[in-house]
Amino acid sequence: MEAAILERAEPVYPPVCEASAAVAESVDVAFTITPDGAVVSERIVQSTNDCFNRAALNAVKRWRFSPRTIDGEPRPAFEQQASFRFDRPS
Repeated sequence: MEAAILERAEPVYPPVCEASAAVAESVDVAFTITPDGAVVSERIVQSTNDCFNRAALNAVKRWRFSPRTIDGEPRPAFEQQASFRFDRPS
């Protein structure tokens, strides 16, 4: 069974990024899910504006999963990915 998300935190738009940001920015993150459902080894895969990288990484670190299982045993899930979109506040 594959890992399933239990708790998802959304990133906070960093006010310091607003001046240099386009109307919409995106950040793609890769990470590993541990056998206990925590996120580790998170890293940026692609970003339209580096200013948003920390906000995306901070959000994904707070996610929690039910672990991937093989033959009933929890196992790590490598190379998971998530995309975040940051829309400029109106």
